[in-house]
Amino acid sequence: MKISYVIIILTVYLLFNEKINCTDIHPTDYDQLVLIRSVFHLETIFPVAPYQFCNSTNNNNIYFRCQISAPYYYLYSIYIEGSGSEILPNLGVFSRLREINIKGVGNGNDIVTNLQINNSILICQQCNITQLPEFNTTMKLYSVISPLNALWLIDNPLSTNISLNQIKTKNMSLLNSDNGAYSNYTLQVTNDLTKRLDIVFLNFMVNNDSYNFTNINRGALSINLMKNTPVSYNISKLLLTIRGVSRTNIYSNELTTEELQFPEYLSQSTFSVPLFFSNINFKTPISPISIGSMTVLSIINSPNFNINGASPIQHNNSQSLSFLQLSGTGLTVPLQILPTLDYLILSNNNITQLPTLINETSSIFRLDLSNNNIQDTISNDFCKIDIIISNNQFTSDLPDCFLCYINHQSVSDKFKGNQFSNWNENDSTYPPCNSIEILSSWHTNISLQQMLPNFNIEGVNLPRSTDQISTTPGIDPTYFELSSYYSNISIRTGNTALQQIQSQGYLNVTFLATTPYTLSIPYQMNKDIQVYNISSVPRAGGYDFAFFGLNLGGQSTTTVRFGNEFNCQVYDLNIALQLNCIISSISIPEKEYLVNITVANVNSVIIPYRFVRMFPIISSIVPSGRAGGLATINGFFGASVSNVTVAIGDQNCQVQSFTSIGISFIAPPGQGSNTLYLKVDSLPYKYYYVYKEDNIQCTKDCGPNGVCDTLGSCTCFGLYSGPTCTYLVSNNSVIINENSTIISSDNTNFEISLRSIQEISYDGSLKREIHLHETGFKLISRPDENTWNFGLKLFNLTTISYTVYKVPQDMNITFAGVEMALKKDGIKISVNISKWEFQSSLHTLQLTMGTNIQSESECTTNINSSQDTLDNIDYFTIEQEGKVLYGKFIDQMMSDGKPTYSSTKVLSKTDNEVIVGISIPHCTNECVIDPNMSVLVDPSNGCSGSSRSKWLIPTVVVVTVVGGLAIILSAAYMYRKRYQYKLRILKERVMGSIR
Repeated sequence: MKISYVIIILTVYLLFNEKINCTDIHPTDYDQLVLIRSVFHLETIFPVAPYQFCNSTNNNNIYFRCQISAPYYYLYSIYIEGSGSEILPNLGVFSRLREINIKGVGNGNDIVTNLQINNSILICQQCNITQLPEFNTTMKLYSVISPLNALWLIDNPLSTNISLNQIKTKNMSLLNSDNGAYSNYTLQVTNDLTKRLDIVFLNFMVNNDSYNFTNINRGALSINLMKNTPVSYNISKLLLTIRGVSRTNIYSNELTTEELQFPEYLSQSTFSVPLFFSNINFKTPISPISIGSMTVLSIINSPNFNINGASPIQHNNSQSLSFLQLSGTGLTVPLQILPTLDYLILSNNNITQLPTLINETSSIFRLDLSNNNIQDTISNDFCKIDIIISNNQFTSDLPDCFLCYINHQSVSDKFKGNQFSNWNENDSTYPPCNSIEILSSWHTNISLQQMLPNFNIEGVNLPRSTDQISTTPGIDPTYFELSSYYSNISIRTGNTALQQIQSQGYLNVTFLATTPYTLSIPYQMNKDIQVYNISSVPRAGGYDFAFFGLNLGGQSTTTVRFGNEFNCQVYDLNIALQLNCIISSISIPEKEYLVNITVANVNSVIIPYRFVRMFPIISSIVPSGRAGGLATINGFFGASVSNVTVAIGDQNCQVQSFTSIGISFIAPPGQGSNTLYLKVDSLPYKYYYVYKEDNIQCTKDCGPNGVCDTLGSCTCFGLYSGPTCTYLVSNNSVIINENSTIISSDNTNFEISLRSIQEISYDGSLKREIHLHETGFKLISRPDENTWNFGLKLFNLTTISYTVYKVPQDMNITFAGVEMALKKDGIKISVNISKWEFQSSLHTLQLTMGTNIQSESECTTNINSSQDTLDNIDYFTIEQEGKVLYGKFIDQMMSDGKPTYSSTKVLSKTDNEVIVGISIPHCTNECVIDPNMSVLVDPSNGCSGSSRSKWLIPTVVVVTVVGGLAIILSAAYMYRKRYQYKLRILKERVMGSIR
């Protein structure tokens, strides 16, 4: 990258960053600027006091810019040039200075040393800097990203050891110009990164021994080699450390004097980072070079990089290469254009003939053959390509697809320097264009997905650039889109242009060819009412309804009725394709309505719409203990709540406080499950209230291998597990498959799946059921080697997702206020139901899970379960031949981010299967549930006659279940006469997009 180009980019940013010019500058800033005026001899620019520093410009260079912070203006940016000897006064006194751009001073190290936390950009060229900034902890407080957004040090005597961990900016350039005083200075880079360093741009003058760029991530990495880089420099070794960047540039300011070895590492299929070489004098390859799975490769000015004039790159073996540039590499033989290539640049060579298109399926977009010696003709086959053939020896006719637009410099520059028979670049007139042919033209209709129409043209010899098109009414060229083969044009419209098009009834499009061509595309708008979506939002005293669609009219022309029961008062928002109205009642019954929309008493439509009340809704309850006391109801209770009553059973409760999302009250003494009656502004809601158990006693003996915890369950020691700590656990393996979730142990398979999600009314009746085996989950992502994310999308917004996590080390977690210990190699699962679209505000959900055993064994299958005082199961076991599936359930889940009660009941049980239902409240955003499951081993080996010396080798299969949820179970091993088995199955919410 050229130095001048780099400086222009940053300078333009400084010059055009709009800030307020000022005159009343802060006294401290003013006094220091007076000193700078004297040092840099700016008396002619600021001749009369008080000096107008904030308005200063000279030859379009802005020296100072200011920003207001009442009551004063402060210096915001400074751009100033010296002769190289000036000593810049201390910039640290400027408390609001963000942008520093300095050239030609003698005390650059002082600038670096005095950087403040408010400084955002530092550009210092020829500043005699020998050291890099040190970023202390105070400076790091300035920004989440870094203290400096950009650090560019150019033409400075930097020759030092730079630590990558020292870099606290994402945009850094440390380089010297081609023939400057410090062109031979390099940096020794030490990679001491302990985590990834995300960058935007990183440019180094790299010392020959600096090979390690591991953990550099995201942005562009540029490596500046010196002209005299020794032949021993190993580019392959360098590339071995580059992985996560978006592109890598390896370049020299001039062609390297020594011939370097082209990196053989590219042949490895793992390297795919876009790679750009410039001025690297590669040795002539001995044999063709494979580039593996690379997608982008560019080599500029490497005159010996060819094999007898042919390309040394085996691009015809690549299935992924889309961009290939071999410019100035001494080629004389053209390459074949393969279907995978989008860009092929072979400029500045000695090629004598055109490359051939492999077949008509080639997707190449740009072909650059400029500055070669091609003696050939160009056919119409190349009309679909953006071709550049300037400065060759082409003859015969230039095809009409190019000739029609040769009056544009952007086209003529691509073909000049040839001997075409129908065009001479020195002619004062252009040949006529009579070959434009329109095959079809049309416009799209407005829809909710496309709120403005597109005008489309299909034809032959259409424009090749947006600047070759004009319209009436005028539309900005950025709204024009040309197809990759120049056979289609799409024109988007804005609101203003559309109004004019509607008024005149058409859009005029003119192609600015050598002979201009104009066509009119008629426009007729569909005037039928169309409604794509209806939404409602509660407001004080009622509901606000929004209708999205077409031709909905406005406040003065439209009426809306919900059946024969409610008039919806229309009001204007002046929003295109949206109509809003209000029903001033909070007691709208939940049911399906026939909504009648009438515009101007002429155009009307009737739409079925199910209204679901948005309040009151209970999503979770934080209960009191048996003695009663403070309790909280979470949910949504309306935009403006004025009156709330709460009762548990037949006892009224004292309400302490209420908001739109929470109600606090005093619960009476009690125990177990009771009916809760809630009334918010006369709207009733019926729910259940389960008292928190203050002191749960163990109902079973945990034996010598465990102890009873505060939840009344056994916490087991060491390798023991199970309801009474009598089973053993061991290591597990996880396998991803496509069918079901299975633990396979010898000839016994335990299969677990999600069967369905049921929407249940308060009286327990089933209102809707989604059979999950008919939909199917899919693997969404693998963030790391221990995590699998699965997902399923239902309805418009509803998603069901889950994460499988293999625990890498012993850890403790807390879910819904319940602490759980996870062992290394255990499995944790989370199931998340997000934005379920309820048919009523009084409905809840139930998730059904099925577990069965598949075995050829003649042993009897034992299915046992333990229930609490509320008839909720605490656990179940399925046991056969010493193999035990142990399912543990807690009575808590997360509803809209808050813990709440959840019950689990056995719905059905056979000799080899058990189906359970997990209750889920009315959560508006997300529900997260968390059962635990393990496959264990019974040392007593539960079937007589079985061989106790038999080895037990269970495996785990994790799947996207076409017939259910993938709940992952651990594997167990029995070592000779003793079983050792360890497993934990848990659930944790999964976040991520589901496509």
